[in-house]
Amino acid sequence: MEPILSACIKSGDAWRLWVNHLAAAIAVSREDVDPSPEGLIETSRSRACAAFLLGRSPLGRGSSAGSSGRLRLQPYESEDIMTLLFAQPYDISATGFYFEDFADYETKAAALRNHYGQKVEEFEIQFIDGEAIDCALASAIGINQANLPQYFELVEELGDHDKQVIIIAVGECGYDFEPDPRRFDVDIYPVTSTRELAELFVDEGLYGDIPEPIRFNIDYEAIARDLAVDFTETEIAGETLVYACR
Repeated sequence: MEPILSACIKSGDAWRLWVNHLAAAIAVSREDVDPSPEGLIETSRSRACAAFLLGRSPLGRGSSAGSSGRLRLQPYESEDIMTLLFAQPYDISATGFYFEDFADYETKAAALRNHYGQKVEEFEIQFIDGEAIDCALASAIGINQANLPQYFELVEELGDHDKQVIIIAVGECGYDFEPDPRRFDVDIYPVTSTRELAELFVDEGLYGDIPEPIRFNIDYEAIARDLAVDFTETEIAGETLVYACR
């Protein structure tokens, strides 16, 4: 799956994030750092950061340093996608960090100090890489320090359908965030339009047992218009769905 950084942040923010990630990679090293991407991999203590610099920069899928020191693009093949987040301090004198789970976040947040030796306590949580549906989930619930533990639990424990329920309920229906998808009264159908939903309802007998010859005369467009009063089309992680909030 392609990295989905562009789906999670505005393109105008990408370069600001790139600078932050570059600074983070350099800051974690106590030795002199080769500024080339290969050098960052060798000297950075953050493998996730180095992987981001090579494969997930706003410059493209991959990059390397030529003899001139300028970056050039090259093919990059990603391994299994992990959920990768970034904690951006609101304190501008502090440098943020990558993390892959809540325990990793707690450890790094507890140890972080700003340039004056003061503890850093408040962060903006940014989704960097992972499954597209987990990016949509982070956006829908407004991922932050308070709901971060619940977010990681949802990523690990829920299937795509349950994630879709939460994304639609919180992000589009206006429900308050709850980690249990059973708390939401939302109907979701894996169809691409209300016309297709109308056909599905007829096939499932929602309008009664209709003889096969009569089905050719059914006005599906009229049914679709009626369904559109309650049902809405949306797209989550590249999949089109039709849903109704109850």
